[in-house]
Amino acid sequence: MESEKVSVKVRYRVRLKKLDIFPKVEDTFKETSSLGGTLSILSCLIILWLIYSEINYFLNSRFVFSFSPDINCDEKLKINVDITVAMTCRNLDADILDSTNQNAFKFGSLEEEDTWFELSPNQKIHFENKRHFNSYLREEYPRQ
Repeated sequence: MESEKVSVKVRYRVRLKKLDIFPKVEDTFKETSSLGGTLSILSCLIILWLIYSEINYFLNSRFVFSFSPDINCDEKLKINVDITVAMTCRNLDADILDSTNQNAFKFGSLEEEDTWFELSPNQKIHFENKRHFNSYLREEYPRQ
């Protein structure tokens, strides 16, 4: 019974040795040198030292966090929001709330600036085509 188990193990080892994904280079094509061996050993030592130092750093690192509140409540935080909307400024409205849901307008005001855009020649052609198409749609399908 035990001899059968040993023979099965031997067969599996033989099959495992034959199972090789990468082709082996024949010994006649190999050229060994003391410099290659030295570089291999040196590379292995550097890799082992790097692995050890990374594991040591991971296990022994201690983070210290410190927080201090902002005690200067007189200063205001200036926030610039640049939004382009295709309508006149008088038709716009903004509700600005802080994190406590209080109106933020009591601390300042919202400034609105009119903007005009210069179009490139290609953009002008595209804009005129859209304008012509929209006018056609308005004439063909008037609102009721």
